[in-house]
Amino acid sequence: MKTLAQGQGKYFPPSTDLDLSGQGYHLILKNNGKFDIGIITSLGRIWGYNIEEGWHWDYHVIQSESPYQTDVSLPADCGLIFTEDNLWVEGTIKGRVTVASANLIDEFEDTGVVLNDNLIYTNLGGDDSFSLITEKDILISLYSPDDMVVQGVLVSQKGKSFSRNHYACSWYPEDCKKNNLTIYGSVVSNRRVGTKWTSGSTWVSGYNQRFDYFDQKLAVNPPPLLPYVSEDLEMISWEEVQ
Repeated sequence: MKTLAQGQGKYFPPSTDLDLSGQGYHLILKNNGKFDIGIITSLGRIWGYNIEEGWHWDYHVIQSESPYQTDVSLPADCGLIFTEDNLWVEGTIKGRVTVASANLIDEFEDTGVVLNDNLIYTNLGGDDSFSLITEKDILISLYSPDDMVVQGVLVSQKGKSFSRNHYACSWYPEDCKKNNLTIYGSVVSNRRVGTKWTSGSTWVSGYNQRFDYFDQKLAVNPPPLLPYVSEDLEMISWEEVQ
């Protein structure tokens, strides 16, 4: 995937190769099929909780960034964007697009993705398709929309999951709880999807409701490098059971 992006798609090296203060990339997909990408130079911290780490500081609030490239067009025959660094992504998808975040230079460092805002198609019923692939986690930010929509295939290869950490309402009363999260597509993760936190039967943090809808078109018109599933059915075995 990295080699293909370097040759035919769009490849972005570790952000520190371009700016010594680099903390990752901020990718904004645009409804005209182009995108903007900036280099994040400073991150704010948030006090959060997950099962694996307990209470800890999350560093995923963008405090400053420098524009890197704007109105970038993807090749019509290779809608692939590969960043060799952590990635913050949002916006509107036009066409067939795959975005990948991975560190293939250092085998001991894995990258992750943060979602601060919606990821939606220009036309849900049209030909747009999208996949987001990362080595580590796909995390929904504390400051995500109250009603969030994510469309496409989300793949968390080696991380915990596609999730939103628990943020205490005593610390973040305006943002600890959100309304609805709607996913059109599929989530592939190493562990379960978790976007709502409860204490007993009491909702204490995260999205109150999640709606998951399978997008059938992704099976026959997938984004780049995702498997294609034929509409034709084929019998692979048959056995008479008495």
